[in-house]
Amino acid sequence: MTVGDESSDKMKKPPFSRFSEIVSGGGKTVWGKPADVATVVGGETFDVVLDNNGKDLDTVRPVVDWAKSSGVKQFLFISSAGIYKSTEEPPHVEGDAVKADAGHVGVEKYLAETFGNWASFRPQYMIGSGNNKDCEEWFFDRIVRDRPVPIPGSGLQLTNISH
Repeated sequence: MTVGDESSDKMKKPPFSRFSEIVSGGGKTVWGKPADVATVVGGETFDVVLDNNGKDLDTVRPVVDWAKSSGVKQFLFISSAGIYKSTEEPPHVEGDAVKADAGHVGVEKYLAETFGNWASFRPQYMIGSGNNKDCEEWFFDRIVRDRPVPIPGSGLQLTNISH
């Protein structure tokens, strides 16, 4: 299911404009709101749900509840590394302190309470076609122009980039 209004100008831009590739590969795209997931997907069955839209529990709860009641075997949630409290030396690792008021934290807690087989991914930086941030372009622009890439602190920090 794609969350959003199919007629929106936003849907004419990547990655949404590439949904025809999913359809030509045998997939199906339906449009709707998270609260309407049961109605939108009808009687279709799924083994796995991947939610990369939800930012807070109000948005994700109806999808989690539907998935659980529909017999979905696994729930995957794209969270955010932004849930971690600041630290002097990233990268963060599972178990690091999180901001209690971060919306993604509430979603992860709810998943832990209600869904037996679930996982969350907390990417630091997302890159690729259709990404709405251009952070990687800044780095590559400096690299291809033989410019230094300043790294704060000791310079030994690690990060992750997800595509």
